[in-house]
Amino acid sequence: MRSIARVVLIAMLVAACGSGSTGVSKTAASRLHAEISLLRAASTSGDRTAARIALARVRAEIAQLRTRRELSPEAGRRLRAAAAAVERQLSLLPEPTTTTTTAAPSSEGTGRGKSGDEHGKGAKEKD
Repeated sequence: MRSIARVVLIAMLVAACGSGSTGVSKTAASRLHAEISLLRAASTSGDRTAARIALARVRAEIAQLRTRRELSPEAGRRLRAAAAAVERQLSLLPEPTTTTTTAAPSSEGTGRGKSGDEHGKGAKEKD
């Protein structure tokens, strides 16, 4: 799980930094760092569902930052490519499992009661 988290972090940081001028404002870098941290935490814990949700949030943040022109077109492309690479890596995490529980049968509804058991209305008191 740690290797996937490492890939997540490296891919996103490399994409954000790039070479030369990053095309990422300080505000954008701060916001992306917060979202990427959540993605890394989910990946580290092996929570595929949470990691996918966090990745969707990273992608939404990238789109918002591009709209506000806090990311250059090139930085936006690098980050989207890194997000796609991370998504491929997330497929290595185990599928979420579901568990079902069944309740133990209760004594109610067993056909006993009124005249047949110790707890019904017609039960005789024990001495």
